[in-house]
Amino acid sequence: MSASDNASERTLNGENRSSIDTVDLYTVLRVDREATQNELKRAYRRLALQHHPDRNPRAAGRSGEFVRIQYAYDVLSDERKRRIYNRYGELGVQMAGRVGGELLDPLVSNMLSTVAFATAIVALLLITFFALLSRRIDHANSWPYSIIFMPLWTMDVVIFAALIWSYFKTPVLQSHDDEDSESVHLEEEEACVESAFGDSQTDNMPATDATPLLGARNSQSAPQPPLQQPRNFNRRRQRLRTARKYVETCVSKLATAAPMLYLLLLVAFQLLLVLRLDGYVDWSIIRIAAPWLGIETIHFVLLTLQLTAGL
Repeated sequence: MSASDNASERTLNGENRSSIDTVDLYTVLRVDREATQNELKRAYRRLALQHHPDRNPRAAGRSGEFVRIQYAYDVLSDERKRRIYNRYGELGVQMAGRVGGELLDPLVSNMLSTVAFATAIVALLLITFFALLSRRIDHANSWPYSIIFMPLWTMDVVIFAALIWSYFKTPVLQSHDDEDSESVHLEEEEACVESAFGDSQTDNMPATDATPLLGARNSQSAPQPPLQQPRNFNRRRQRLRTARKYVETCVSKLATAAPMLYLLLLVAFQLLLVLRLDGYVDWSIIRIAAPWLGIETIHFVLLTLQLTAGL
């Protein structure tokens, strides 16, 4: 166990607990609450050199000060613990290590609150829509269907805003993962080439002194495999890898645009259905359901490309 873990464990077990609970951890490290990780690291190194018993003989009798500095850095250098500490204090950090402590993370709690709020809004809009629709079907009112569908269109606007927000908030993927996967593919292909052609090259090696003369003559007279065969194999593998990468790129782009396409086609289907129900157009069901068929077509193409990329 490292010195950092020992210091944290001693602190949580009760050593200098009262002093840590009463002193802000940012004050212990002498940094602001908005300090970056580099600033925290520099402050910790500076204070550790001053208060470490092995580095500073004058601090040998003040080990508690170094324990407080070590504990403060352990908490504030961890992004999750720092978020919990900023909201709930040192008691929240202690509770985070227990069962259910994940809920104390502000990111998790905010996400759960957002999901609960969105679910409540969607449920309210759906209940309102079906209530209005049932009264319209029972001839309790003569409102046009354009008003009956207002809750659905409100929900469409909310979903559209959420999609736009998610597109702008989505982080740009780094190319390191692609390079790592590419190197893994290259290593696998090299292993395949070696396993495919290694045996044939070994069989056609010149005979040693221990090889019988007849065997040596047979091995020399045996036809040598063409040198172009491994190169052709590598070219085929390269073309296959290029095609697979192209399919994966198409799948990624289509999967990114699919939610927005689904929403636009769904809104178009709702508009055509309202126009048909209110008597503004006299189109057939096939024409009304064309946007819905477009949704099914996009979904089928996306699943087909995903299946092709997985082969």
